[in-house]
This record gives sequence, C-alpha cells and structure tokens, in this order.
Amino acid sequence: MHFKGMTAVALAAGLALTGCGEGFDYAMETYRDVPPVNVVSDGKVWRVFDRPDAGLIMITPSLGDVAGAAAIEGATLGLSGDLDPEEPAYRAAAMAHLRSTGRSCHILTGREVIEPQWEYSYRCP
Repeated sequence: MHFKGMTAVALAAGLALTGCGEGFDYAMETYRDVPPVNVVSDGKVWRVFDRPDAGLIMITPSLGDVAGAAAIEGATLGLSGDLDPEEPAYRAAAMAHLRSTGRSCHILTGREVIEPQWEYSYRCP
C-alpha cells in the first residue's frame, strides 16, 4: 500500500474508533491526502494533519493512546470517566507542531471535529 493509502487507513482507523457521522466525513474529505506528522507535546505523542494551503490543522492523540483509552473504557464498562484529553492539550500540540515547522503562527478558532480530533484554523505572518 502506498503512503497516501496508509495515511487514509490510519486516519480512518483513528476516526472509526470513535464513531461515524458528519465529523468523520468532513475529516476524511479535508485531510485524506495529508500525511500525518507526529509531534510531542507535554510528554504525549500527537498525530498532526496540517493543511498550510487552507490554514487548517487537525490534531489527534496517537493511535496507541486512542486504542488504550478505548480499551480502558470498555474494560470498566464506561465507568472510567472521560479519557479524552482536554481542549488546551490539543491546542498546545497544534502550537508545538507549528513552532516545529519554523512558522510563527496564531491559532484563530478551534472545534472538535469528532472525538478525539480537534481542528484549528491558523494564520501565519
């Protein structure tokens, strides 16, 4: 399988762990050709899908973290509480990625696309 195909499979796998719907369709359409990049922020590995052409970036925990959280939630029958990181962690990961590329960008808006994916719009001078 070529790299773009692997990217789409990885993105689909991460999104499939959380359910389907409008957010899933949007993420697949918007980021399907974007190769993921790993970034470390606050001691965690995050997967980053960056669209500089559109000023958009989608952040998701690593596939291992998503699978681990799903396993814990399943093993505790949902009694483990919300294992999804808080929004500021996603924002920090987005900023860490932007800084790692040498760009001095500002995040404008953010929204949860589908749990556990957040998308941010950004502008770079």
